[in-house]
Parts: sequence; structure tokens; C-alpha cells
Amino acid sequence: MHQLYWILCLFVCSVQSKKVPEAFLNVWDTKTEPYRAGCAKEHSVDLNAARNSSEPDDTYSCFVKCVLESVKFFTPEGEFDPLAIGSAIKMLPSDLVKKCISDVASETNLCHKAYLGLGCITDGISEE
Repeated sequence: MHQLYWILCLFVCSVQSKKVPEAFLNVWDTKTEPYRAGCAKEHSVDLNAARNSSEPDDTYSCFVKCVLESVKFFTPEGEFDPLAIGSAIKMLPSDLVKKCISDVASETNLCHKAYLGLGCITDGISEE
């Protein structure tokens, strides 16, 4: 099981009964690995403790934002980059990415926006 499986499962509670595709996990793990420790340190996130948390806090959401910014999926101005996401994770349907970006567009807290957007994508690709 991949190190970040738990991170993806935390994004949306409904994912608990679903499985995130292995191909997505592989790409996600490869893309984010160089940045996870630095973002965790920057936001004082204990990755082991976060694994056991059922409801992430603001600090954890900002950790997610940091990771997404580091892989260029989310800009410092608070916008998702659908082209960067699509080119890095080719198995994601572009309509799902667009829907998720639209769903969180009005969120003003950028940490929550990053967290919710990724959660939407994760939930959208998860399988029964």
C-alpha cells in the first residue's frame, strides 16, 4: 500500500467505501514525494498523526495546499491549473477536473479550496 493512500482517503469521507485507483496513487506518490516532508515541516503536520485523524484541521489543509502548489497543480493565487493536472495525471477525465475546479471556485480560504478540490477529484475517480 502506498504511503499516501491515507492522505487521499482523508480528503472525502465518502471515499472510505471506495478504492482509489492504483494508477492514480502511483502518479500521486511519485509527484508529491519530493515535497511532502518539506510541506509537513513548514505547516507543523505530523504525517503519522494525520493518518489517524478523521477530520483534518486548517493546518492539514494548508499542508495539502503546499503540496499542490509544489507540484504546480495549484497557484499561489489560489487557482487550480487544469492543464498541469491533466498533463501530470493523464487518467483523470478533463470534465471531472473542470467540475471540481468549478465546485470549489467560490471558496475564499485557499487552504480549504485546495483540500476540497483534491478531495473532489479523488472522490470522482474512486471505485466501489
